[in-house]
Amino acid sequence: MGDVVASTPADTPEVGKAGRLISFRPETAAALPEIYVGNEDQWLDWGMTIGGMFYNTSNVTAEDAPKSYADILDPKWKGRISMTSFRIISGTGQAFAAAIRDGVVDRAWFEGLAAQEPFVTERASAATLAVVNGQSDIGLDIPFHYYVEAKAKGAPIEMVFPAEGGISIPRNVGIFEGAKNINAAKLFVAWMFTPEAQAAIAQSGLQGTMPGAPGVDGTPEGLTLHAIDWKTLQENYGGYLTMFQEVFSQ
Repeated sequence: MGDVVASTPADTPEVGKAGRLISFRPETAAALPEIYVGNEDQWLDWGMTIGGMFYNTSNVTAEDAPKSYADILDPKWKGRISMTSFRIISGTGQAFAAAIRDGVVDRAWFEGLAAQEPFVTERASAATLAVVNGQSDIGLDIPFHYYVEAKAKGAPIEMVFPAEGGISIPRNVGIFEGAKNINAAKLFVAWMFTPEAQAAIAQSGLQGTMPGAPGVDGTPEGLTLHAIDWKTLQENYGGYLTMFQEVFSQ
């Protein structure tokens, strides 16, 4: 039905495994870091979400808000945190897999988080709403572009860019085998990695993946992003998920 697939490292590799994608890496993406390159050039990551914590400004002051993932384990936040479940396959769990990979958090940190008795939901939207309506004071994860949208609608929240760096899920693009408009598809993919496209990506609230891509307005300059990659998901996420289910057994 389509010429291109646009998804995340959790899904696109399965399309590639099924033999549905061609290998294509345009000259515009020649300098793309290898962590953002799919198996045999079948897909390419063009942008990344910028994830961090957030808090309800009616209940928490900027001075009192946690500034790092370590701070969120402070006993004063017990029973005041909202989060998406780690026990199921979720975007938050996949994003935090990169933080585990990079040594930002470990099992002991997740055990500390579980001991905080957070409000847990299977839907990210419900976890966000719990902070917006004051049911919880702190949210564990919100993408920056969702935060901007919620703020524009009047949500009483502020985002925290953790000292350890934000978590991120890349967005990618690939071309279907047998695409009816193959030349147009290749032109589109090639354009995604041009300076013009990377600037447009930043304006949408996502961080471009190309070296030198402009930062996103409203985010700290030089912000570190721990972005999940398809190899980590395929090779390690199963073990991480088992650990999550053991830690968050209640």
